[in-house]
Amino acid sequence: MRTCAIHQPNLLPRLSTLAKLYVADVWVVLDDVQFVRRDYQHRARLAALDDPQQHQWLSSRPTSRTAAQR
Repeated sequence: MRTCAIHQPNLLPRLSTLAKLYVADVWVVLDDVQFVRRDYQHRARLAALDDPQQHQWLSSRPTSRTAAQR
């Protein structure tokens, strides 16, 4: 039996995503889906090494495609 893992990319992958990649025989990147503004597709929450309760958000600005690119 083969294992297939499907994942929608985020800004920074979590350790559970990397573990899923490691055990899968087939890896599918689901990159043609609707962008969700409030999801983790373009941002990641980073914890401080000395105090895991303290965190900051790391975000990338999504770009819109022009009519010529669509």
